[in-house]
Amino acid sequence: MTRSHQLGAMLRSPLTLAPILLPLFCIGMVLVHVARVGAGPQADEGTEAHLFQLIMALQGPLMIWFAAKWWSVRRRATLLVLGFQGAAAATALGLVFLYRL
Repeated sequence: MTRSHQLGAMLRSPLTLAPILLPLFCIGMVLVHVARVGAGPQADEGTEAHLFQLIMALQGPLMIWFAAKWWSVRRRATLLVLGFQGAAAATALGLVFLYRL
């Protein structure tokens, strides 16, 4: 099986999609918050901040679960998905730091 087929087979699993979609959701949530409220620290943490924190905390166990399931089967595709997830999570955290939210 080629690498693209391996990755395609993995992406059909919700366990694979969750670690990818959650940080993308966080990036979108930060950008919507900045567009709606503006950048800079807020007087009170709102629902978005709490939701962001919960999602970011959930990503660690999801990554471990994903890696435990797929590592022995498809190592390269697993590393690709974990790398993308890590980059998306770093981007979401970087946006929060950049906008000082």
